[in-house]
Amino acid sequence: MSRIVTALLMTLVLLGVAPKSDVWLVVSDIHLNPFDRSPQPAPYRRDGNAALLKSLVTAMHAAAPDPAVIVLPGDFLAHHFDMRAHARRESADAAGLRAMAEIAGALGRAFPRSRFAVALGNNDIPCGDYRTDFGTPYARALSAIWAPLLRRGAAAQASAELANAGYYALKPFDGTRIVVLDTVVYSQMQRGACAGSTASSPQRQLDWLQATLPNVPSGVRNVLLMHVPPGYDAFSTQFARGFLAWPFLRSPWNARLVQTIADPRNRVAFAIAGHTHRFDVRAAGDVAIAVFGAASPIYDNNPLFYVARVGSDATLRDVRSYAFDETTQRWTGPHDFDAMWNVDGIDARTVRALHERLGRDEQMRSLWGDASNGWPSYGSGMSGMWRARWRIAWCAQVELGDGFERCAGIAKRVAFTRIGVLAGALLALAALGLLITVIVRTTVKRR
Repeated sequence: MSRIVTALLMTLVLLGVAPKSDVWLVVSDIHLNPFDRSPQPAPYRRDGNAALLKSLVTAMHAAAPDPAVIVLPGDFLAHHFDMRAHARRESADAAGLRAMAEIAGALGRAFPRSRFAVALGNNDIPCGDYRTDFGTPYARALSAIWAPLLRRGAAAQASAELANAGYYALKPFDGTRIVVLDTVVYSQMQRGACAGSTASSPQRQLDWLQATLPNVPSGVRNVLLMHVPPGYDAFSTQFARGFLAWPFLRSPWNARLVQTIADPRNRVAFAIAGHTHRFDVRAAGDVAIAVFGAASPIYDNNPLFYVARVGSDATLRDVRSYAFDETTQRWTGPHDFDAMWNVDGIDARTVRALHERLGRDEQMRSLWGDASNGWPSYGSGMSGMWRARWRIAWCAQVELGDGFERCAGIAKRVAFTRIGVLAGALLALAALGLLITVIVRTTVKRR
C-alpha cells in the first residue's frame, strides 16, 4: 500500500499538485578513532576508523549523490577520546580537531552543493565525555572546520554560535527551518565545562529556543536537531534489571523540552536525534521524534546511514536505511521503513500506531530490534532489547516522562532501589556521626 501511495505522490508532484520533497541524508554517531589506521573497516565492538569513514561516504554518495541537506546529529569522535590521545602522548584537542577535519573534509568534498546541519554530541569535546567547551581556542577552531559547510544554508553567524553556545538556526528553505540544539547541557551525565571555557546555561538555551521557534515566516515549519533525545535510556535501564530508571535528560529539563516541542505554537514538524546507536521513533504530543542509529559498530550494530524525503510541508517521508554488513563487508539496502512497516511517512499518528502494534506483536518486536540495529550478523545486545524485558525498550519510546516506570512495570523495583539508597545514606551518616563522637570523646579524655 505504501508503495502505491508513494507512486501516487510522485505523480502528483510531477503534475504540480502535491508538495515536492527534498532528499536528506542522515548519519549519526560516527565516533571516528583517528588512531586506528587499519585498512579494513572497523569491526563490531570498535568505534569507526578511516577505512569505515571512506566506505561510509562512498556509500552515501551512491545512495544520494546530490541531497538537499545532510544532517549530522553529533558524536563525531571515538569514545574515551582523551584517554586515547594521552596514551599516544598527543594533545587531545589537536587530535580531536584533526578527526573533525577528516570527517568534514570527506563529506564536504563528496557533497559540494548540500546544506549541512551539525549538532555536537557528548563525545565531541576532547577534555572529557559529557563536558562542554565554548568560547575557547578549541571551540573556535572546531567552528572554523564546519563553517564552510554551515554557511551553505545557515545564518552567517551560525558557526560563531556553534563555538559560543552550541545552538543556532539555519535560514528557512523550502518550507523548513532546521533549529539545532545542544542537549548535552541537559544530560543526566553532564559533567560541567572544560577548564577555561564558558559555562553553558540550560535556561538560556531554552529561553532562546522558545523565542526562536514561533518566530518563523508564514508557511515555514521547524525541524529540531539534537544529539541526546528526551525520554529514557532503555539500554541502561535494562542493564540495571529495571532497578534503576535512567533518564537521558535531567529533571526538569526533560519535561520542559518535551513541552516546548509539543506546543503547537512553536510549529515543530518533527525532531531528529542520535545518541542511542539504534533507530527508534518517539512522540512529544503531536510531534514525531526520529532517533537515528549509529555509523559506529561499537555496540554490535551494523554501521548505518539514512536517506529520507522531507516534503515542502516539512513532513518526514520514506526513510530508507543502508547498513554495512560487518560479515560480508558490503553495504546493504535500501531498507524502506515505510514499506517494512506499512506506513506512509513518520508522524505522531504513525508513531502511536506502530507503538500499539509493537506492544502486542512479539514477532514484530523481534524484527524491529534487528532492523533498528542494521541487522547484525550475530546476537546483538541492542537487538536483544526487544526480546527479554521488551517493555523497557517499548516504554522508552511510548513514555518520555514520569509514566515510564509504570509503563515498563518497574515502579516497585525503582522504589526499592530508592529506599535502599536512602537507607544506605542514613546508615553512612550514622556511622560518620558515631566516628566523630568517638574521636571527640577520645580527644577530650586526652586533655
